[in-house]
Amino acid sequence: MNHFHPVIPLLALAALVATPVAAEEDPWRGLNQRTHAFNEAVDGYVLEPVAKGYDFVVPDVVQTGVGNFFDNLLVPRTVINDLLQGDFREGARHTGRFLVNTVVGIGGLFDVADGAGLDHDREDFGQTLGRWGVGTGPYFVIPFLGPSTLRDTLALPADYAANPAFWVDEGIITGAATALDLTNRRAGALEEIAENRRTAIDFYVFVRDAYLQNREEHVTEGAAAADDDDDDLYDDEGL
Repeated sequence: MNHFHPVIPLLALAALVATPVAAEEDPWRGLNQRTHAFNEAVDGYVLEPVAKGYDFVVPDVVQTGVGNFFDNLLVPRTVINDLLQGDFREGARHTGRFLVNTVVGIGGLFDVADGAGLDHDREDFGQTLGRWGVGTGPYFVIPFLGPSTLRDTLALPADYAANPAFWVDEGIITGAATALDLTNRRAGALEEIAENRRTAIDFYVFVRDAYLQNREEHVTEGAAAADDDDDDLYDDEGL
């Protein structure tokens, strides 16, 4: 097995990223805009046409099943980050979701767990670092992958390693699965992205601000949810 096995020195990353970026969240804007333009070209010439053909040929029910399958593969990553954040209740809930959908939902093709109240609140290592007080660092656009921050970029190797598909020692199969996942997600966002491009005054700024706001909400809401769980625990015990 020739996989790269990332070892993430989280404390070192924390020391590197924790310095706040003052009022300027996009100090690398020139580079980011060029990368954004490159990604837009790749999307316009490759991803979007392929996604449109896929959307035309593949029935919605199949697209839903494909989306469910790949979403299920992200649940172990969520469980790991629940535990790293000290949220053991959510870790148990997400473990139940993964087991139910993997066994009853035929490998995750059917989202049986959602109907049982075991929905998926995605967690990743970037959010965990944020919960530990690590600052976001500068906004950063990654070639092919899109919007990120320094903190989230440094957390990517751990995110990849937490996906069970990473450990499949079949390059062709893994590559085909990644392409299918990307195409399926892009097909599901065809109308939304087209509408955002039409209405945004500056699409680069729109994507940047939407990403940063979304990430901040995920980190702060996760902290608030953990606090609420603690309050409920004390209430239940009459303290």
